Amino acid sequence: MLGGIAPAKKIPDMRDAFCIPDELHSSGSIVGQVANLHFMGAIRNCGFVEQPVPTERFEVCAEDLLDMDAEGYMPMPNKPELGVDLDWDEVDRRTVFVTA
Repeated sequence: MLGGIAPAKKIPDMRDAFCIPDELHSSGSIVGQVANLHFMGAIRNCGFVEQPVPTERFEVCAEDLLDMDAEGYMPMPNKPELGVDLDWDEVDRRTVFVTA
């Protein structure tokens, strides 16, 4: 999302004006995945959620996981902020400091 959410949303909004679906690519950490999930929820013409597998590799450092339900839907997190809590001890354990 170069430039932020508001500029990025202009593209799917323009596609929606011409009845063209807009599906987003999403991979990476749990933070990026849930941010994309919220972005997808704000787009009228987005119907699919991409979840990288195996999910355990991408959901490290998270206390909450994104799980599809039995019908294949991804529930939107409803906690404050992005909706997932991070395990900050695990984040600290995995943090690497590099010196020049």
